Amino acid sequence: IDVYNPYLEYTRIVNDNISFNTRINFMAHSGNNVQTGEIGDVYFTGDFKIAPKFKTVVGFKVPLQSGNKIKQGVTLPMDYQNTLGTFDFLWALKTNIEKFHLAIGWQQPLTQNSNMFFTTDFVSSEEFLTTNGFRRNADIWFRISRPFHHKSWSFIPNLLPIYHLDNDSYVDEFGARKAILGSKGLTLNADIQIDYKLCENNVVGLNFAAPLINRDVIPDGMGRKYVLTLDYRKSF
Repeated sequence: IDVYNPYLEYTRIVNDNISFNTRINFMAHSGNNVQTGEIGDVYFTGDFKIAPKFKTVVGFKVPLQSGNKIKQGVTLPMDYQNTLGTFDFLWALKTNIEKFHLAIGWQQPLTQNSNMFFTTDFVSSEEFLTTNGFRRNADIWFRISRPFHHKSWSFIPNLLPIYHLDNDSYVDEFGARKAILGSKGLTLNADIQIDYKLCENNVVGLNFAAPLINRDVIPDGMGRKYVLTLDYRKSF
């Protein structure tokens, strides 16, 4: 499955201690003769300086869909949904130690989605897990990065381990809730961000990321073989 994820992001810097960010995500999928595409989530976050070397980020991920997209009368698996369909609380703590940037964060679903997919409903060249009555658990993550700058160029390699705190679950055809074994555990991602400053207040960036370690099972459909992102940022 190919996933296309354009987004529009706006950050309002109030002062040196406070900023606010809004991001609107559009997500489209193509694969196995299935195509989807819709706006999925809106992110609202605030960035607050709480000490000379520490900032905290607090926010929410707001779904605009229920995570139960239906095509030709069939509920699609999570791999084709344009959103996780959950209203999530987001928190992070950021600091710098010498030339390294460190951050730790937590993403907690406060609601669950309405997905009703059963594996037996979908004929495909790939196998998709049943996610009827899907219940997604929280993630914690840690990011370490080390920027390098040369003239108009910036190179920022990152390591991002994400730990899914418990197995997700679903409701089977008999109404019993069952754990999705193997969905708990570690995903370790590596990425590099390359930025080029075109002129004052204008930056174009390229990011390449790939998982080094994956959970055994990723029922929420968020697993990726690799990610390539091109972005343009303008300050005004």
